Amino acid sequence: MRATIRLAFFVLVFLAFPPAARGLDLQPRIDPLARRLLEERRAVGFVVGIVKDGETQVSAYGEVKKGAGTAPSGDTVYEIGSITKIFTAVLLADMMQQGKVKLNAPVQQYLPDSVKMPIVDGRPITLEHLVTHTSGLPRQPDNMQLVDRHNPYAYYTVSQMYQFLGWYERQPPGKRYEYSNLGMGLLGHALALQAGKTYEQLLIERVCTPLDMQDTRPDPNADMLKRLAPPYDDLLRPASNWDLPTLGGAGGVRSTVHDMLKFIKANLADDAAPLTQAIRLTHRRHYTLPDGKGIGLAWRMSKNGSIVFHGGLTGGYRAWMAVVPSRQVGMVVLANTSNRSIEPFGDRVLHIALGSKTPAPTEAESDAAH
Repeated sequence: MRATIRLAFFVLVFLAFPPAARGLDLQPRIDPLARRLLEERRAVGFVVGIVKDGETQVSAYGEVKKGAGTAPSGDTVYEIGSITKIFTAVLLADMMQQGKVKLNAPVQQYLPDSVKMPIVDGRPITLEHLVTHTSGLPRQPDNMQLVDRHNPYAYYTVSQMYQFLGWYERQPPGKRYEYSNLGMGLLGHALALQAGKTYEQLLIERVCTPLDMQDTRPDPNADMLKRLAPPYDDLLRPASNWDLPTLGGAGGVRSTVHDMLKFIKANLADDAAPLTQAIRLTHRRHYTLPDGKGIGLAWRMSKNGSIVFHGGLTGGYRAWMAVVPSRQVGMVVLANTSNRSIEPFGDRVLHIALGSKTPAPTEAESDAAH
């Protein structure tokens, strides 16, 4: 009886989102995959956005809040976690085009004189090392005290980051890939200092305003907070929102699927606009992993470079985004549940959009860093 009631609930939720009336309609193939996530209790709710040949489709599943019966939409706000790193990379590429920073310049050049970063084997850490995760810096700083383990980055200060950079013993930069939230947070911080703005001001001015992304912010406004989906952990228990005041460039942004589709379209564009050209720079391979997959400016990429992708994870959210410029296809899935099943689901949706008859796991699946 319990299983019957639960299934009936999920059917009602799905009926609330009929297939698109015209144009792109991939829901008949996506719905069974989405239903499975809900029935297996791997997600509370999530929204999928797809762009294909200029057309878009938004499909929403489950609930915004567990047990409330309110369905999400393309305007529901989620933490996007490390997909933030892609925005930081675009800001880097944009400032490179303006001549304000150089990719191969030492990070030290863009920090206060009082901050002394170590040089190992005569090799300083450059902006390129930070954005490709080859700086030798760790995933997170060792001096980040967990004042609140449910919001681990909230109380980490700039002075603590500077202190850590001054004494940390690391490997020479450029030698190997090591995913680093510290490195990408430092990059966002350095870019903001060079621009004379906060990270949020820089993001809004250079990316969000040109693309009309009004719901993409590290610090959500009152209207966004009303639409913010509450977070849940991988077991669907209530979790906490994360704040990253110092390392915001690594994972501090909130957004919606509607806004992320605008960003995906910008990644598929091929015009002479400065922002388009900056975005295209982020798609270029800068480092090759031992398994043949690549690293662009923050993006992960498939072995042949045709698919660029990235995942996001915070305490109660998962996100996954992929773009295939040569096929004019891109997709994003935002969920207010931290369960890892969101990534392989997103990868399967991508390959449905690409026309695969059997959306089986691929080299991109579950390979998105957080």
